[in-house]
Amino acid sequence: TSSQFSKSPISAVDSARIEAENIIRERYPRLWVARYLFRSREGSRFDFSNRHFLVDIYKDKSQYIVIQKASQVGITECMLAEMYAMAGGGCNGMYVLPTNMTVYDFTPRRIDIVLSQSPDLRSYLGVKEAKHSDTKSQKTFCGKDWSIVGSNAVTNFYEKPVDCIIIDELDKCNV
Repeated sequence: TSSQFSKSPISAVDSARIEAENIIRERYPRLWVARYLFRSREGSRFDFSNRHFLVDIYKDKSQYIVIQKASQVGITECMLAEMYAMAGGGCNGMYVLPTNMTVYDFTPRRIDIVLSQSPDLRSYLGVKEAKHSDTKSQKTFCGKDWSIVGSNAVTNFYEKPVDCIIIDELDKCNV
């Protein structure tokens, strides 16, 4: 006798979960990237349970967002999620750090390692392997160019057409 397998229908709970994820993706792309694609350096999902205050920041749709904060509260992850979401939305951009030396430390520790831990994020961004995602100061995500630059060299800002600029540690930057 032959067995016939049929695909079981999606449960109401799964259907509601998928619908909720799609609504978040459409309304709050930064939150969607963080919640569903982003993995920490250790490989775990981004967790808002001990940082509820971040949810409103992730949902903020303002053109300009300025955050005055203490260190190590998760805002850099938010800015990286914004970079990935903006690239997914078709934007070229620039991620500005205080110095060129900061870029060379930041990129492997905050971008490349997260990409290596986040297969769903790599797939979304069109990055095959984290190690081969361009250079420390230039990345291509979703076919869009992103420059990671130090604010201490004026030449970092020449000939780089961008739709979005993200400035991390503004108080330490020369902008």
